[in-house]
Amino acid sequence: SGVRLLMLDGRDDPLVPATPTLAGDLAARGATVDAVMLPAGHEPTAADVEEAARWLRRSLSEAEPNG
Repeated sequence: SGVRLLMLDGRDDPLVPATPTLAGDLAARGATVDAVMLPAGHEPTAADVEEAARWLRRSLSEAEPNG
C-alpha cells in the first residue's frame, strides 16, 4: 500500500499487551511497519519522543530525491 509507519510498544504496558498482531496485519496488507519495543509502560516517555524523532528524520531523508 506504500504506507510506512512507526509502532512504539511499551514492554511493561499493563493496559495493552505487546503483541505482533497489528504490525503483522498491517505488513500483510502492504505497509512497511517499523515496530519498536521500549522499556516503558502505557504513558509516552522521553524514549518514545526520541525514537519517533529518529524515525522521522530517517524517513524524511529517505523520501528526499537525493536522500
